[in-house]
Amino acid sequence: MALHLFRDQFSLRPTSTRATVPDNDLARLMYYLNCVFNAIEYKDQDVRRYRDYHNWSLLSDTEQRAVLVFALALSPNELDGQVFFHSDELCGDNSNKFYELSQVRHQLLAVQSIVISGQTHNVKKIMTYKMSWIQNNYIEPVKRLTYYFNQQRERQIAAARAKSARVTYAYQSSPSNCPTSSADWCKTKEIAAACEVTKQCASFVWKATDNDRVNFTIYYEALCADCRQFIITKVWFAYQAVADIVNLTFIPYGNAHEVYRPETKLYQFYCQHGPDECYANLIHTCVIALYPETQQHIPFIYCMDSIVDDVEKVARQCAKNTSIDFEKVATCTNSRMGNQLQHTYAVETERTKPTEGFVPWVTLNGNHTKEIQDLAETDLISLICDTYKGPNPPARCKKIL
Repeated sequence: MALHLFRDQFSLRPTSTRATVPDNDLARLMYYLNCVFNAIEYKDQDVRRYRDYHNWSLLSDTEQRAVLVFALALSPNELDGQVFFHSDELCGDNSNKFYELSQVRHQLLAVQSIVISGQTHNVKKIMTYKMSWIQNNYIEPVKRLTYYFNQQRERQIAAARAKSARVTYAYQSSPSNCPTSSADWCKTKEIAAACEVTKQCASFVWKATDNDRVNFTIYYEALCADCRQFIITKVWFAYQAVADIVNLTFIPYGNAHEVYRPETKLYQFYCQHGPDECYANLIHTCVIALYPETQQHIPFIYCMDSIVDDVEKVARQCAKNTSIDFEKVATCTNSRMGNQLQHTYAVETERTKPTEGFVPWVTLNGNHTKEIQDLAETDLISLICDTYKGPNPPARCKKIL
């Protein structure tokens, strides 16, 4: 992506400070990770330790391997064109430089978030770089550290052979099972075990992808007491426990029905709990459209479902509490766009849910059965965990298993 074009249209504010990195491959790779975490939000408790490149010598052998695996998961190929940009011009006299983005420019570039190993991370800044920076702080350190760890393992195997014939038998196939290229270490659990990086691969690479995730959809009405109870006591807590392995979809419509008015070219909605519910459904619809990430809209939905009061009063308070711009939401509810969005949910509901069926109505990976409905209402977390077949299940699923 040609960043020199952006400079002509938008102001880029540099935020970089010069860094002094120890002359060590591990330190350079930790410095690379530090730059990644300056650009994107990464909610992992080990991040601070793995980016502290001045204290590289304090890391254990296991932690050093973790740095390498972590860096492979966050390779330049994952970030280039979205967070990292090759631009000698914008680097100036430096080999890399960070820039803050204005909100408008941020939206135009569509880099508010990035998906890495199945996980969504918010983008805070962009970094421009020269190829020499990538070469010195990523490519060469990865190459040499991979060689070092492979040699280390060969020495361990040789020592084991010399010590015991029994141990020799256990180790003799390991050298061929661990690939020379570190990029292949996390390809399978067997390879990771042979390379002694199972824990690191599980932590940083084997995340749920979109194909692995469980798809759970809730068809509901914004003022339905049973729907509200289900969302605040089951859905919310399931999201807190197993968000990494589930795609939650909210369809706020339920047993409403619509009539198309040719004179206005708009749909008129009639809801089970009256006009207030139609308004509440529309508010939920607009919030979901304007804030499409589940982590953005589910706190708002949970908040609204937790308070019984005037709809707009509650919506305004919940918007304030969850960093939602209610004025944008209000504009949406009064617009043709909002009307069309609600119609889309009407079509989806009528396609999936029986007419005048009960709500909440749920589907699991596109399917609805009485068993799925009953399990969702009694133990949604277990239902999601039991359905998930991907790698590295959350801790809550392991407890259940």
